[in-house]
Amino acid sequence: MMARTRFAAIFAATLSLGIAPAQSDDIDGTVGLGVGVVPDYEGSADYEPVPLPYARMDYREFFGELRPAMGALQLRGNAVPSTSFRAGPLIEYRRERDHVSNNRVDDLKKIDAAVELGAFAGYVLHNGVRKGTAAGINIQGAADVSGTYDGFLIQLGTDYTTPVNEDWQISARLSSTFADSNYMSTYFGIDRNNANRSGLNQFDADAGFKDVGLNLGADYSFAKNWSLGTTIGYTRLIGDAADSPITDDEGSANQFFGGVIINYKF
Repeated sequence: MMARTRFAAIFAATLSLGIAPAQSDDIDGTVGLGVGVVPDYEGSADYEPVPLPYARMDYREFFGELRPAMGALQLRGNAVPSTSFRAGPLIEYRRERDHVSNNRVDDLKKIDAAVELGAFAGYVLHNGVRKGTAAGINIQGAADVSGTYDGFLIQLGTDYTTPVNEDWQISARLSSTFADSNYMSTYFGIDRNNANRSGLNQFDADAGFKDVGLNLGADYSFAKNWSLGTTIGYTRLIGDAADSPITDDEGSANQFFGGVIINYKF
């Protein structure tokens, strides 16, 4: 209950930092809801459906955005009044690992849901010839504030977005994530107790880059104020994340994600 209260408070604070006060006519907003398919734990070969909520509010260069990610839900807000630079706070909610399909992994000690607090920054280059085309580089970092793993993650990424025509827009993102030893030990390590519980071999997971991922998206405006967003993603676990028995013996280093969201813009 305390973690949920803290999450709600930081959620509200992030929105207040990301959007400046304004009249309602000056604000553009989008809300959406859909369904996706994700691995039932990081490193799993089994998949499960999940809801995909989306929301975004823009005021000039400021924005607040709630968006899904593989195994997590992220809220961030841009607090920089610039068309090229982006920076601001973020908070992520990472799903628990419990009641998974693989029996051996399910025998491991439960990992509670995590709340991560951090920040992001990036630079966006706009194409002056083709309106709506943009490319950017970015970095984001977040640390666990819920006591689930007491570590941090840093992600480096590059994005590209361009319209195909008046109705279609496509996007791509390439990223890689660094995880500290606490994160790696919690999600990919197997200590003596967990080895006895599951029958898996003990494994020490050290800090390092844990994945490389590619996401592709398409957005189709099928009616006034309405659009259909689709996304597919592939993440390859690397290093100790791939070598862990949780992944190598019982799951897969190849992680896929797919989803569809219906959006309404106001």
